[in-house]
Amino acid sequence: MRPHGGVKVVSSEVSNKSIGAVKWVYLQTILPKFINPLVAIILARLLAPSVYGLVAIASTTLALLDILRDMGMSRALIQSEEDEDAVFNMVFWLNLLFGLVFYVLLLMSASLIADFFHQSEAILVLRVLGLQLVVASLGAVHRNILVRRIEFGKLFIIDLLPSLASLFTTIPLAYIGFGVWALVAGTLFASALRTILLWWRIPWRPELQYNFILGRQLLVFGFLCAVEALMGWFYVYGDNAIVGHYLDVNALGLYTVSYNVVVMLLGAVLAPVTLISYPAFSRLQHDRPRLRGSLLELIRLSALISLPMGVGISLVSRPAVSVIYGDKWMGLDRPLSILAIQQGLAWVVTANPDLYKAVGRPDIMPKFQAMKLLYTVPAYILGAQHGLMIFCYTKLVVVLISLPLHLLLAVRFLHIDYRTLYRYLRVPFVSAVGMALVVVSVRYVLGSFANTMDWVELVALSLTGAASYGAILCVLDIALVRQVIHLGRRALGIAV
Repeated sequence: MRPHGGVKVVSSEVSNKSIGAVKWVYLQTILPKFINPLVAIILARLLAPSVYGLVAIASTTLALLDILRDMGMSRALIQSEEDEDAVFNMVFWLNLLFGLVFYVLLLMSASLIADFFHQSEAILVLRVLGLQLVVASLGAVHRNILVRRIEFGKLFIIDLLPSLASLFTTIPLAYIGFGVWALVAGTLFASALRTILLWWRIPWRPELQYNFILGRQLLVFGFLCAVEALMGWFYVYGDNAIVGHYLDVNALGLYTVSYNVVVMLLGAVLAPVTLISYPAFSRLQHDRPRLRGSLLELIRLSALISLPMGVGISLVSRPAVSVIYGDKWMGLDRPLSILAIQQGLAWVVTANPDLYKAVGRPDIMPKFQAMKLLYTVPAYILGAQHGLMIFCYTKLVVVLISLPLHLLLAVRFLHIDYRTLYRYLRVPFVSAVGMALVVVSVRYVLGSFANTMDWVELVALSLTGAASYGAILCVLDIALVRQVIHLGRRALGIAV
């Protein structure tokens, strides 16, 4: 462990570096996120929901295997204070070994997985798309070297160019009728391009060396992170498995697209903030007061963004689906409206798990997630047996139970005063509720005009929501608004 002397200097340096990194993370994340929704809309016009259902089966399986392939090594690489070269080499060879092993296992078990989802067409999709396991293992260390050093500017092109790959692969292939293979080809091409760019941009190269003591330390830390990630897989992808097993592939397509739309939109704004939280927390791991303040600020910032976005997407879901996706996707608005609120609440505590790992306590979240599984798994299975909408409502109820538990865990671990937590969260929640009341009122008025076009309703409700939320925020806490604006200016490098 490093001595505690000089913590204040390190804390200030990390804080400034993290804020400065935000502008690069936003460029790296937002530009692809602007491109991805456009690509998704075009593809939705060309492909049927069942096609997305097949890809969801493969994505759900690969996400699970990718966690096992990584075994928490990426987190261990970022957090470790050991010799960098030794850590990088250990993680690289372990990642590559696990990637090859799990790809072979996937080749042998693809038919069993397809049987679970009652979709024999998924066998070949699984086997081909599974190549991502090997490709990702080749670039994982290079990517996490930049994350460890909070050098997100270098990740900009690396993430931007693969996001453009769909414009030149997936869309043309979908247009000429390749169906599900258009999505498979685009995904593999983007993954390969990302790995090539990482090797080109990062000069580090692996060497044939193995340190058994270091390897054991990394695996112990990584195993605990992997256990948490496996439980996290259930909360992100386990629902796909349950919906795919109990319902048909068309329902799975509607569900995954609606879920992905919400995550895509929320992630475009919040992912850059959460991406820098782990390396920043890791550098502040010996300074509990600053950790406490940083977490509270991130929780409030997440709530200020995720709550109005979730509520807003829910309220405009019907005209949005009609205008953007068309008749082929009739019925998408209903699950979208519920999942938007569910995800808006879930993203409030998205940075919390990173804090526990950053301070060397990767065991906390696995224990917490294991407790949550006791009520989440039965609830999901029961909900799926009664149809897609009941399942979506079940997810909303689960997050309403889990969110207070997440906050309680953070309060006890960092000794946060309840009144302080309430002070940080009151304004975002009240503002989001006030915005919802205003938008619902405007929607009711518009509904009285029978000839109101969907695009007019979409624009009117969106503008009303944004304006009312901003106005309510200014009334409740103008100082907070100024603080957020100043933080944004600092992140963009236009303020000190």
